[in-house]
Amino acid sequence: MSARFLAALLSGATMLATSGCHSTPDTPREPAAATLPPAPSANPFGPVQGIWQLDYYPDSLLLEKDVYAYSKWNSAYAATLRFIGDSCAMSGWHEEFGYRARPRATGEYRLGGDGQFWDLKLQNNRLLFRETLISGNETTVSPWYPYHRVKEVLTPKMVEKQLAQRVFAGRYRRLHSERPADSIITLGPDFRVRGLPGVSSYHVIAAMDWDFLLPNGFSWRDARGKDLGEYSFAFSGDTLRLHGYESRPEDDRFPSGVEITAPKATFLKLPARAAQ
Repeated sequence: MSARFLAALLSGATMLATSGCHSTPDTPREPAAATLPPAPSANPFGPVQGIWQLDYYPDSLLLEKDVYAYSKWNSAYAATLRFIGDSCAMSGWHEEFGYRARPRATGEYRLGGDGQFWDLKLQNNRLLFRETLISGNETTVSPWYPYHRVKEVLTPKMVEKQLAQRVFAGRYRRLHSERPADSIITLGPDFRVRGLPGVSSYHVIAAMDWDFLLPNGFSWRDARGKDLGEYSFAFSGDTLRLHGYESRPEDDRFPSGVEITAPKATFLKLPARAAQ
């Protein structure tokens, strides 16, 4: 082998060795992203969890001193809405119903079935609620009623206490009474009565019964809690009248089956300064 050929061969081998020692390694690739299951969707009922109270009940009742006039379906069935999970309990002065809620758009829900259902939607920290009734070719849709959050359900018993404290409590001058009474009687915020012989307390009925809808029910009670007389109360300014009533067949004149008759007692509420 010639010296020239051997030198060329050694030179090529040296270049290969040098090239192999200083070659730039391949740039490492980012590992492929793992395929993850989709994140679970947020609970659509989360925003409405808790208790919601109708804005108009019992405020209108306490201002107007009239239970019956404000006993539309919303206070009878749904003065309070209580969400637990996907269930909503509707309760009022008459009875309570429970329904599964179905989410619709964001912040919107529906309760009930095809012939009668209720829509709810969240708007500016308020829950709006309306009823739809479908009968044959006729569809009736109520206005939207506003609700606000509360800590507990407002029961009829709680409403009755508010009526006693904010509407009835005070001293009254007797103007007329079929039951023996002093010239001044006192109705307490705790339902106690002074000035009516044999009467220890009074009772205001906020939880009316569909089978006997006595408007603005009121009664006197003895020391054992027995009813001594039942009436329908009505305020005209500071004048309290306790009316009699009679049962009637239900018709357009008496949709509740009750006719209110002449007052059996009339009392004038004295101003606070005069009552002291």
